[in-house]
Amino acid sequence: MADLVVVFMIDSSVDRSGSHVTGFKRSPEIRRFDNFTKNGAAMSLVIFEFAKSFVAGRLQAAVFADAYIELWRIERDGHLLQNDAEDLSECLSSIFCAADMYSQDDSRTEYELDDEMLKLEVSRLINSLI
Repeated sequence: MADLVVVFMIDSSVDRSGSHVTGFKRSPEIRRFDNFTKNGAAMSLVIFEFAKSFVAGRLQAAVFADAYIELWRIERDGHLLQNDAEDLSECLSSIFCAADMYSQDDSRTEYELDDEMLKLEVSRLINSLI
């Protein structure tokens, strides 16, 4: 099995006050969470966007599940999840559970998800947040 390398690029610039600004600029119509951060990257929003990329068909289910689980654990171990809005945290944790239930084996158990089931569940969870 080949090693998976995931690289995220986050825009960085300086605002009018001279402060370093990093992150994704938020659209005014998005009220559930603020995806614009000063002096640091909003990792939770990166893994949220990563999940959206999977739903959009840019990643295979097996690649998504393994990478998402690893990214989520990095956030958990770095105590970053506790900084998220409650609805975002719940969504990301639920996506983690879905990814953890994914199995690419044809002999999967009744509760495990196949490729399409995983995509449908992640899509449902994303849509419940936005």
